[in-house]
Amino acid sequence: MVSGARQVGKTYTIRKVLTDQQIPHFEVDLSGKPDILKALKTINGAKEIVNRLRLYSPTQLPEKGGVIFFDNVQEFPEIITKIKFLVEEGSLRYILAGSYLDAELKKISSVPVGYYNEIKMFPMNFLEFIKAYGVSDTVIDSLRQSYEKKEKVDPVIHEKMLELFTYYLLTGGLPRVVSAFLETHNLSKINNETKKIISLYRADFLEREALDKKYRLTAIYNSIPAQLSKKNLRFTFTSLDKELKFDRYEKSFRWLEDSGVTYPCYRVKEIESPLISSMAKNFFKLFMNDAGMLVSSFPFSLREKILSSVNDKNLYYGSLFQNFVMQELVSNGQEPCYYKDQIIGEIDFVVEKDDGIWAFAVKSGSDYKKHRSIDKLMKQKKNEVRGCFALSPNNLFVEGNVIHLPIYMAGFVNNRGDKAMVVPRISF
Repeated sequence: MVSGARQVGKTYTIRKVLTDQQIPHFEVDLSGKPDILKALKTINGAKEIVNRLRLYSPTQLPEKGGVIFFDNVQEFPEIITKIKFLVEEGSLRYILAGSYLDAELKKISSVPVGYYNEIKMFPMNFLEFIKAYGVSDTVIDSLRQSYEKKEKVDPVIHEKMLELFTYYLLTGGLPRVVSAFLETHNLSKINNETKKIISLYRADFLEREALDKKYRLTAIYNSIPAQLSKKNLRFTFTSLDKELKFDRYEKSFRWLEDSGVTYPCYRVKEIESPLISSMAKNFFKLFMNDAGMLVSSFPFSLREKILSSVNDKNLYYGSLFQNFVMQELVSNGQEPCYYKDQIIGEIDFVVEKDDGIWAFAVKSGSDYKKHRSIDKLMKQKKNEVRGCFALSPNNLFVEGNVIHLPIYMAGFVNNRGDKAMVVPRISF
């Protein structure tokens, strides 16, 4: 089962893999096949369902090994319950895809655990973006080596990566928008494509709000750019309703998170493992799942300013930089939190990797060496914190326990530690 927010490329990717591998398959769009949908709802026997699917297929599927690709599963989530019996029947294999599936799965009374694997898709990250742009594997390998050895990036490559980073802020990673950028390099067309996708998101929100009056998805989503424009990025509930209590909107926040549309960064009260043990779910910064979506809310003049800031090491748009770092970490399997107290101050992100807890500071070019909060953190929590990353438009260098990374390298920080953990064999 492939899940993810709208327009991240689920359907295209599945079709391409099936076609390139020449796998016999039948695609069933559950939003546009009312006759098949009716059959799935009324027929219970696995063998009968399989026979009906074979009947509807425009091409003959083999007795063994053919694939049924159910798309837009959110239109009929109960198909996930039937998958157990279809898998056990054994003659066909199944791929399921849809938007907002993690949110919709919570409505299903019986999820067949062990009968499917879930793959989550995200918008293209920066590395995927520069590959689409045509950056060679040789250049990407050199960046990876610089990160692993903690050595300065070749200055020419560094300047080019900053230029591409600026482009990525403007386009984001939604494939449809990236395609428009690669084809036209026209800022207006890029913005138009992004606006169309946002309109699809909002239409989905309104549909769910009509089904359940307790949802406030549109109000929350529309408020994110304003929330992130504040000096304190923490989400302020009173901006939605002066009398608001968190529990009134909690269901909506959880739906947006589960659907992959937003990425909440929760506050932790303690820097100790596991971080989740001190996580405060009612204190968080709320980011969009794509930097380009956030930029589309900016005035056109500001977007032109970002474009003209290519290679400007003093470039800094706090919320936009943090949104970028958040989406890079999330797409790489991380669960970023943030930390704040009166003595240390605020740590932009803290992440628990396999080799320990790491702190992140997102900096501008002009003050990239100033990181008082992480200096205090390392002094007071040196036994709990493995190290710190300071992300800015500057080149890579190491200063004590702080690794200064170019901002575009946020995605190189993966969840694996430097050492593999080997489980000892037990003898009897």
